[in-house]
Amino acid sequence: MIDFDALVNATVNATFGDIAKTGRPVSYLPQGAGAAAFNLDGVFDEAWREVSFNTSRHSMSLPVSTTKPAFGCRLSDFPSNLKPRQGDTLTRYTPLLQENGSPLTDESGNPLYAETQYTIADPRPDGVSGWYLLILK
Repeated sequence: MIDFDALVNATVNATFGDIAKTGRPVSYLPQGAGAAAFNLDGVFDEAWREVSFNTSRHSMSLPVSTTKPAFGCRLSDFPSNLKPRQGDTLTRYTPLLQENGSPLTDESGNPLYAETQYTIADPRPDGVSGWYLLILK
């Protein structure tokens, strides 16, 4: 039997994951008192989508463009007693860049990062390989 998680999911993370793209994993914080944050690698996506609003007073549709952030990750990277849940939080670290595109650094030459916190709105397992798509808000 083929180990899809090790063969495909691990390769996807190594190639497209946040560690490969930003140099840092995300920080994942489960809900609950005493829950400890842990580092997690995965593929962040903030694809554009169009949302249409139909008004009851008019027969026209009002399209709006927005983003729908999502984070794909391996269930095997979670602690053994934990699965992603709605309401958990994820903090992503994005490198700050200078106008010329080079990384912004501190006095010691360490890269500086912006932190963006997301809440898990809908954890969706793929049902096959151990990959979770976490819909964020």
